[in-house]
Amino acid sequence: MKKKIRLQICFCMLSLTFVFSCTKLEQASFPLLTTNDTTATFYYELVKNNTTTLRYSGSKGPTTNSRYFAYFSIGLYEIPINSDPSYKSLEGQLQGLTGVPKPEPGKEYSFTMAMIAFSDSLFQSIYTQEFFYDPVSSHQYVLNNLQPLLEKQLGGYSKEVIERSWAFGQRMAAAIFEWSKTDGGFGVAIYPFDNQFVFPSGDSYWIPPLRGQISATTPLTPYWGKNRKFVAANETIPVPSIEPFSKDTSSRYYKMYRYVYDHPKPATVEEDRKAYWWADDPIESFSPPGHSYIMASQISRDQKASLVKAAASGAAVAIAVADAFSVCWKAKMTYFNERPSTYLKKHIDATFNNYWPEPPFPAFPSGHSTQSAACAKVLEQWYGVNTPFTDITNSNEYRFFPNFVYIDYTRSYPNFWAAALEAGESRIIGGIHTEQDNLVGLDLGTKVAQNVNLLKWRN
Repeated sequence: MKKKIRLQICFCMLSLTFVFSCTKLEQASFPLLTTNDTTATFYYELVKNNTTTLRYSGSKGPTTNSRYFAYFSIGLYEIPINSDPSYKSLEGQLQGLTGVPKPEPGKEYSFTMAMIAFSDSLFQSIYTQEFFYDPVSSHQYVLNNLQPLLEKQLGGYSKEVIERSWAFGQRMAAAIFEWSKTDGGFGVAIYPFDNQFVFPSGDSYWIPPLRGQISATTPLTPYWGKNRKFVAANETIPVPSIEPFSKDTSSRYYKMYRYVYDHPKPATVEEDRKAYWWADDPIESFSPPGHSYIMASQISRDQKASLVKAAASGAAVAIAVADAFSVCWKAKMTYFNERPSTYLKKHIDATFNNYWPEPPFPAFPSGHSTQSAACAKVLEQWYGVNTPFTDITNSNEYRFFPNFVYIDYTRSYPNFWAAALEAGESRIIGGIHTEQDNLVGLDLGTKVAQNVNLLKWRN
């Protein structure tokens, strides 16, 4: 009987994938989901697959990626809490989130299967309505990545339970996707630049880099700071103050940029490892928010958390990171502050070339620092202030800029905040941020996390 059910499910998925154009997604190498465990191990492997799929899809920016990871994480939380009455829905706590689907009372479900169905269905909605892919393209993701786990989840369940669970996941995806359309970021990922953007003029303003991550003539997602925040309190975080522009060699402004000039590239092997570990260039990695989301799920697995706790802490991190990027972008576009290379070429050395390829948006404050601080402060609430851990997210990855590197190491930290500090420091080592960008970003991310930590996760 189980074999017959499995074949029926697999046949349905195959029938939905007969048309799929040759894309990066189809050619990608994905980690296999190999467990039928209903603990944090399942959550980690599901998150890793979801982030890998998005990595090879149409979303390449840190802002847009943070948005998608947040919506995925919220749905992946709202499903398994139905198995644990001690956890509380985020409905009514996050801005605009209403009408969250519920399972039928008294009916049997496989919530892990529903989480798989949610992931598949949400990807299909994103692909067809935001990236304009072929309507069946997202199901290649199911065949390549989720089918091994899906087959293991079939054991012990009747056809009725399987279909009911799958339908519940699809309803959750439909509700989350409809909610996502109202936040201001819907569809931005397909073309995140505004060719009509009007640049401010004057000293200290950012200009598109000659040596950047990508060729861009306008800033990435310039209106992202206007998007609806997930947590209402994060709407009211004030824009931080900035050091006033100065060419005076005795000024703090000059000295911050001069430091980058005097340290043009990583000075030691350890600094080089830090820079590459946190490079997170969206063109060749999971992007900064993907790094944080995977790391959070890995920590929940290493701490042997329950499936529900893993989903809760993962959602908290993803929500904080998404709001951190929105709050950070509001500040970036307020000041439109220049990167070190611009200031150094104008006022210190016209021949200066930055070591690290620059992102296509203003410098102040650092997005890496802001989102890393938000991630760390949320993880502290869930797993403790002094919890050591080893981050494996970027291990066994290749990097092509500024040099071809194979990352054959991991990074270990005494606590979560140490990782956030290193992430911020790495951007100074790479020459694309100043100390001010980093320190203000860390403070801003901390404020975002404090508001997220006030959400009520338990009844």
